[in-house]
Amino acid sequence: MLKSLSFGLLSAAALLPFAPSFTSSASAQCVMLDVSNQLAIHGSQTPSTQQNNVGMATNGGCVGGAAVTTNSQTAVTPGTATQVRKSQSTITDGMQNVPNVPGIGGPTIQIPVNTQVDVYSPALDPTFMNRTFSGIPQTNAS
Repeated sequence: MLKSLSFGLLSAAALLPFAPSFTSSASAQCVMLDVSNQLAIHGSQTPSTQQNNVGMATNGGCVGGAAVTTNSQTAVTPGTATQVRKSQSTITDGMQNVPNVPGIGGPTIQIPVNTQVDVYSPALDPTFMNRTFSGIPQTNAS
């Protein structure tokens, strides 16, 4: 009896690598990624205006898809900088032609990434030299 029990357990253990094919799959979903970089290098001591308005939406479930949007804005100016971005991404009919199988499809993962860099540069400031040397006494060479 012990020999047949051991043989039965060994046989069952040999089938374990095939177990995932007998089970239902995990939930598949879609991913939406929005990457935006805004760089302002300016000579104004007033901070720049940088806005990134992102909207991401899905219509129903989604299986195995991806939507990626990218943006790069660079401003180099002696004055003030204004950068405004509006982005709207929508995945529609993500489950079109996919049979209604429990466990397939799922919520869409939405990842907005926004980098805003605002740099004051004295080299671009037309008044920087006047302010820097205004306190130095002037000599009158005759």
